[in-house]
Amino acid sequence: MPAVLRYAARAMDFDPKVAYWTAAFANMLAAVTLAVIGVRRIQRAEVAGHRHMMKTAALLVLLFVLSYGVKLALLGREALQLWEPRFVNVLRFHELCVATMVLAGSRALYLATTRHLADPAAPENAAARARSARSHRRAGWTALVASGLGAVTAGYVLYGMYARLS
Repeated sequence: MPAVLRYAARAMDFDPKVAYWTAAFANMLAAVTLAVIGVRRIQRAEVAGHRHMMKTAALLVLLFVLSYGVKLALLGREALQLWEPRFVNVLRFHELCVATMVLAGSRALYLATTRHLADPAAPENAAARARSARSHRRAGWTALVASGLGAVTAGYVLYGMYARLS
């Protein structure tokens, strides 16, 4: 059995918090993957496919936020005072990435649901539609980059959690 699977099995058996964060990491990787697929679809002018991928990615983020509330209620917070400072520092950067992802993604979703982008045939002027599209694109790319950095940093923090199990 590969070492990663042995660590994952050990986490599932001994530490429910590490098991939770392992599932949360898989969820984040899925959300990032869906967002990348969504970007590829809009680059091919597949608007409906883009919208579907991005809304599904946003749903995964929302499910994580809800599950985090349950996790806090049932398992509590992590004992960061027991962590090596490098992992705490990376965790703080990860949290900043996730906050940026959520804010920028929310902005992109809001702009996508305004009349300018949701209905390209709307009678508003072309300049307003172009401004909305640029803002949507900027917010979307910000969310995508932040989610990628968030996934990388989450992996490193999770690695630290597994290392503390040994």
